[in-house]
Amino acid sequence: MDSLRPACCLVAALLCSGSAFAVDAFNDEDPNQSFASPHEDGIRRMSNEPDDLRIGATLQATPKITEDVSTPSGNVHYDWIGRRTTGGGVDLTYLRLLRATDHSRSGLLLGCELQYRYFNITPDSYGTSAGVTPNVNNNLAITLQQAGGDILFGWGTAALYTRYGEFDFELLGVVGGGLVWTETQVPGQNLLKRGAGSSWNVAPRLGVVWDDQEWNMGLHVDYVINHGRTVINLPNGEQSTLHDKSSAPAATFEIGYRF
Repeated sequence: MDSLRPACCLVAALLCSGSAFAVDAFNDEDPNQSFASPHEDGIRRMSNEPDDLRIGATLQATPKITEDVSTPSGNVHYDWIGRRTTGGGVDLTYLRLLRATDHSRSGLLLGCELQYRYFNITPDSYGTSAGVTPNVNNNLAITLQQAGGDILFGWGTAALYTRYGEFDFELLGVVGGGLVWTETQVPGQNLLKRGAGSSWNVAPRLGVVWDDQEWNMGLHVDYVINHGRTVINLPNGEQSTLHDKSSAPAATFEIGYRF
């Protein structure tokens, strides 16, 4: 018996080292498996399936403004010139990733979003068929505000493990619309009038998200095409129709919770 004891110890040591090597080989084969958790049915599923609620802050170029004023003597078309800089707002976004199987690394990404935007659209001057007229009363801040909802659809990855953490990548299409509130200066008077209208927008979106199982933060860039129309009633029976148009990039930083 004493002569068999060293041989038994050697066999046990080899079995333990083989088990440790097998565990290391499994993790090296697919590092993302280390985040999978077994369920009662024996299938391993990712514990951090993206189902996100996010809030974001956006920087976006101010739309170009044109205006048509209906007067007793006819219509006058204005092009607003100058003072168009960056505006911004906030977003509230819900996204859900639908994968074909629990082991799929990407899938269909669907969601919805609420947006609010604020822009200072005070022009330096107005251009008409008669020439360019300086806006001598530009001490009045003329603003444009947008509030609406979007539908999001596209492709997204499940959490991809790296030595710097987990990252998701998203490629989306955005389609939406909403309400617009705009102001204009009454021609020849130091007075603002306000009106409401509607708008629509479309955009492609490319985003990357760093997630820590529950909390995440990310950045996405859109190329926004937006058209809005506002009707404003002016004194003396005149009426102004403002058109806001944009075709420019917008960047959003967002943080969210994954559940």
